[in-house]
Amino acid sequence: MSWAEQQARMSQGVFARLGRDATWQGSAETVRVILRDGDASFGEVVTDNVIIRGRESEVAEPVSGSEVNLTDGRDSTVIGTPLLNRRREWVCEAKPA
Repeated sequence: MSWAEQQARMSQGVFARLGRDATWQGSAETVRVILRDGDASFGEVVTDNVIIRGRESEVAEPVSGSEVNLTDGRDSTVIGTPLLNRRREWVCEAKPA
């Protein structure tokens, strides 16, 4: 198994275990996303913003203003410029819609 295949399997496992189902504006399919508080790395939460990670294989090209709707009823709007990290995951800051 190649390194790329191993990384893909690991990413699939992480998103299956930690991800949540969502619909992403512009995508007809349900996707898996991982959420975390926008400023969780700084200790105390002072904003409602979140960081949303989605795999490039499921989310073609997010843009600022895209809506992400979690199946649990929470809706968010992407703000700023989404970044594609080395694991081929979009990292997007979002605010509650």
